[in-house]
Amino acid sequence: MKKTIIGAKFLIYDPMKKFEEKPNLYSWKANHRFSYRQFIPAVGVYAGLNINLSKDVFLRPSIPEDPSFSPKLMLLTQNQFGKSVLVINVIFDKFQSKKESIDYVVTLTRGFSSRWSGFIENQGFNSDYYADGFLRGGAAYLVKQNIQIDASIGTNFKNTPSFLIGGIGASWRFDANYNEVMLRIPKDKKDKEKGKSKKDKKKEKAKKRLDEIEGEK
Repeated sequence: MKKTIIGAKFLIYDPMKKFEEKPNLYSWKANHRFSYRQFIPAVGVYAGLNINLSKDVFLRPSIPEDPSFSPKLMLLTQNQFGKSVLVINVIFDKFQSKKESIDYVVTLTRGFSSRWSGFIENQGFNSDYYADGFLRGGAAYLVKQNIQIDASIGTNFKNTPSFLIGGIGASWRFDANYNEVMLRIPKDKKDKEKGKSKKDKKKEKAKKRLDEIEGEK
């Protein structure tokens, strides 16, 4: 724990919040047309603190050590393209110190099934003391509902020096305090449901089926 980061994220804008795309019950083509709305990203911000309580004895004299405390800020965006998710993070790290850098991470993740997913990622570093780019690829497998394992391999663009990096990992989602929220239908809405015609009920049934088809995608 001599080197750690403490931070928090905040979602500023979500294009899907309070947006409901109503299906066309009479046109398959209209329901499957290309949607330009998916190019509008969700946007979030991150603020954190780098904590460094160690001393690196292997640094060359010309390279300064990491500061004991330094801020870290990020701009986060995410786009949903069907089964694929594009995440772009722009990172302002250790600024106002001798080791400040402007970095980025671009990750494209694809879900292949309910358990398997893969990703390809490009990460770049840009500072006065170190500049390079990395390309990685990997996959993850959902072992149980809240346990996942993953593996990746990657290399950098430069050859001074050249790196070949591999890694394996595991993640556990703690959701013991999660409870489903059950909402009661108001009485006036119940009465309205009883007064619906057969045609209205057929339309709702067709809409429900379309929602299920979209969910399976």
